Amino acid sequence: MEGSNELQEHAKLLVDPAQCEAALKHLVKKKNTYPDLGWLLWNTFGSVLSLLKVVFSGYSLIDTKSLSWDDSTRICNALSLLEAVATEPRTVIWFIKAHLPIYLYPLLTTKDSTREFEYVRLTGLGVVGAILKTGNKDATAFLISTEITPLILYVIERCSDLSKTVSLFILHQLLCEKTGIDHICADEELLMKVVHVLNETATDQIEAEAKNARIIKAAFKCYSELFKNKEKGRLAHKTTSKEFLNDKLILKLLHEEEISLLPYIDISFYAEKLECNGK
Repeated sequence: MEGSNELQEHAKLLVDPAQCEAALKHLVKKKNTYPDLGWLLWNTFGSVLSLLKVVFSGYSLIDTKSLSWDDSTRICNALSLLEAVATEPRTVIWFIKAHLPIYLYPLLTTKDSTREFEYVRLTGLGVVGAILKTGNKDATAFLISTEITPLILYVIERCSDLSKTVSLFILHQLLCEKTGIDHICADEELLMKVVHVLNETATDQIEAEAKNARIIKAAFKCYSELFKNKEKGRLAHKTTSKEFLNDKLILKLLHEEEISLLPYIDISFYAEKLECNGK
């Protein structure tokens, strides 16, 4: 197994434009086998800045729609290594204090669905999701303060099913965090926007010939967290579209996955009712 000294030598090569790409590829391969990679990168002079420079290079390529597969791969490798830094318990707070997540945001808003753009968007979303998974309250608070919620809603509304699914998972993570749901429920306009986007998502699945189980489960888990909120659960329920209650496949999926919409909607009751009616 390759040791820290050898990996640090590769990390040092990130500052050399001629060797950066090869170093990126090598380090990414070690991400899952060397748990201290994030710590090593943070403590290797110039490494994180070099990774950010690769990310910055993607801005103009995305704006001009000239992103190639090689460009996409290079940017995603840099994002993957930044994720290692962002999820390292010893460096996550410094990652946040340096406001590094905001440099990912321009990569998320492209609507282009070609594989090059999708790969970058999904990897960027993955970094955001990974930061939330750390459970670090300061990290969650920072993401909320930088308006991550409207950005995620934008992706859910306008991007591909893959990006939509990952963004719904991120929204669910935010709603599961007290800081996240308190922020959303404290701003009635934002709350209504969240419900509106979830309603649109549910309607799309009702009308779809082939339903996407991942999207359905993720969206209704978000409804579930909203309905449980003591302050604004009733308002969220009131503005939620109830069309899905007539969709046997969606009700069956929610029932099987034990996704609760209580105290306002008893999924078991409606699922059994449709079954009895033979719909």
